Amino acid sequence: MIPAVPSEPVLSSASTPWEGVLLERHVAVNGMDTGPVAFQNHVVFVHEGPPAEVEMDLDGTVVRRRLVADQMGILPAGIPFACRMRCPTAFTLISIEPRFLDGVALDLSGKGWVELTPEVGVVDPLVCGISRALQAEASAGRGASRLYGESLAAALAVHLAKEYSGGSKTLVEPRGGLTRLQLRKAMDFLHAHLGENIHLDDIAEAVGMSPFHFSRRFRRSTGVPPHRYLIRLRLQRARDLLLRSNPRLSEVASVAGFYDQSHLATHFKLAFGITPSRFASRHECRRSGVWAV
Repeated sequence: MIPAVPSEPVLSSASTPWEGVLLERHVAVNGMDTGPVAFQNHVVFVHEGPPAEVEMDLDGTVVRRRLVADQMGILPAGIPFACRMRCPTAFTLISIEPRFLDGVALDLSGKGWVELTPEVGVVDPLVCGISRALQAEASAGRGASRLYGESLAAALAVHLAKEYSGGSKTLVEPRGGLTRLQLRKAMDFLHAHLGENIHLDDIAEAVGMSPFHFSRRFRRSTGVPPHRYLIRLRLQRARDLLLRSNPRLSEVASVAGFYDQSHLATHFKLAFGITPSRFASRHECRRSGVWAV
């Protein structure tokens, strides 16, 4: 995807496997004077710096606001935009391809497009929460989960379509969970492709549903979203592999679907309270009759 602004970000999701969404975090020590420009993608910004006076020109309408931390705004694709801020600032931009958002609209309302309304200085805890979660995952770079990142982006897209577009009244929610057959197809697909970088669209296609409806109904059936269930399966596979004699951690990580040994260690210790190497060492000692502490 094309970066939202030309300056160099301090954090970017460009190296992640995510499709349809790009996150950038910027720090502008001298303030900023941007535009006029029309973004190709929808852009959500979250202000993270100290309180700041900002002047924006949105398609000829001048808006002046005093932004404080965690206030957000929306810059729809194709709408001319300019921004002037005289003091140091920090902000996160989430750039969403129109086709990504339009796909959500088609699932929700039967319409293949979303017309977002420009916003500046809005308090929206959900958007801020998703932004922080995307930042945390983007920090993993190439090791970031494609499924998790795109699931967060889908949740953001649904929220934007419901709350910040003219078609929000027509949106409908899926009801109930997956059927037993649909859940079995999803499980079979996850197990068969556990070592691959699984895409939410791929699982939904295997079940014969749209990604949005699949994600919601999967959670209602299992109690967790698809990406968390996938992590559970991968941790189970890794633990089984570690019980074998003299396992190579790099191979365990690869076969179980983790990006690398460090990625495996992070999730394994979080789930089991012990590193994979220590787990394997303890099992080997027990098998040989020696107890490890």
